[in-house]
Amino acid sequence: MNTLQPLTIFDAAGMQDKVASLVEPFASVSLAPYDSGAAQPHPTRPKRAKLTIRCLWESKANLERIVDRMNKENPDAEYSLSQIGGSYFDKAMQSDVDMQYHALLKPIIQETIRAELRAFANRFLSMIALMFFKIGQILFFQMRTLWLLLGRDEDKLHEFEEDANTFARVNLLRRNPQDKEVIAQFNEKWQS
Repeated sequence: MNTLQPLTIFDAAGMQDKVASLVEPFASVSLAPYDSGAAQPHPTRPKRAKLTIRCLWESKANLERIVDRMNKENPDAEYSLSQIGGSYFDKAMQSDVDMQYHALLKPIIQETIRAELRAFANRFLSMIALMFFKIGQILFFQMRTLWLLLGRDEDKLHEFEEDANTFARVNLLRRNPQDKEVIAQFNEKWQS
């Protein structure tokens, strides 16, 4: 129960301010949940609070059209402008909350994905590095063996190396029937 009475205050021009009232500081005011004491007809339904808002005339007209259409579709329900407007308002508030959750969760999800990809890439890169090391060893052994077989002829070895580069470039871009068959099998397996 509010025992405070309105207080009449005069402003600097000597005009009376009828809106001012004696108010306790926030620290001494405690808010309790509203309880009318009356039994609620639908205990499972959430309580609805009265809210007055201003909107564009076009928005109100659209809302009235929606209410009319819904009342024509279901004449027993007798929807009101307040009910439908409240549901639209609730949906907008839920959408705002969802956007806030999304804004909070997005960086967490991104960081988690980055960490997992880094861990995978580190494992994958270590295997690739080991493969390059082994391939380098094998290439050195093959080049040394070919050099010895050619009688230590550097010019002939260089000519073989150039031919190998040309052959590799040509075969890199060329597809043969076996490649097409493997690609088709791969697509069948993963698309079904």
